[in-house]
Amino acid sequence: MKFKEFQDRIMAVYAAKFPKSLCTCTLIKGFGKYIIIDCYLGAGDDEFPHRIAENDAIYTKLTIDLPTRNWTEENELPDTMTLEAIRNSIKHKPPQDESYLYCKYTKVSFRKTTGDAEKIIKAFTRFVDRLHNEISEQYANDNLLPDDMELFARKYERC
Repeated sequence: MKFKEFQDRIMAVYAAKFPKSLCTCTLIKGFGKYIIIDCYLGAGDDEFPHRIAENDAIYTKLTIDLPTRNWTEENELPDTMTLEAIRNSIKHKPPQDESYLYCKYTKVSFRKTTGDAEKIIKAFTRFVDRLHNEISEQYANDNLLPDDMELFARKYERC
């Protein structure tokens, strides 16, 4: 599978659960080559608090290391890749006894996965399912921050 097909499938998996939200799957070339997958509740800058993506209710970043030698976007993806989570949390209100805090983060369970592109996509699908369940539960318990509650209600309450 080539990177473009992988990218399209990752974004389709996210869109199946969050059709009105943003998911990016990009190839980064710096100190090595990486695939970075970012997932958000907002669909763009105007839906992120203070127009900053890192302030979004869904705080996730997943990475895949790629071989640096002689690998390009046009090549097939490696047979063995590892999907890891740098961030895998949801932002919500703090508990009553910690009301001095602005927010808390709840981790969404994620297991580092090694395998081919199909296995990575299956692992990402399971993660997106857990992410959707967690944010829906936080919303149902009126536990998201006010702006995030309003955004979630506007986008997904009728879904």
